[in-house]
Amino acid sequence: MNAETQKNIMRIETIWREARAKFGRDGAFLFGEFSAAVAMYVPVVMRFMTYQPTLNAIHSPPVKRCATIRQYRRGRRRRMRKLNLSKKMSRM
Repeated sequence: MNAETQKNIMRIETIWREARAKFGRDGAFLFGEFSAAVAMYVPVVMRFMTYQPTLNAIHSPPVKRCATIRQYRRGRRRRMRKLNLSKKMSRM
């Protein structure tokens, strides 16, 4: 991972840590309960889940456990399998 990427990860972690300290004490998510503000960071968390950098922030585990996110990821995996199967069939 290059230095710029690491710097951005550290910046995101700082934002998450400060938001949790200031607003998120009453729940598991960044601002306590799941909210639109948390949803804005879901793509970032999912990217982290894909590339698995070392994270110090405490925001991503609750998002990983969120039922809606798990359901989305299961549906995405099914769609990707179907897409890959369709591509294989079209090559025959």
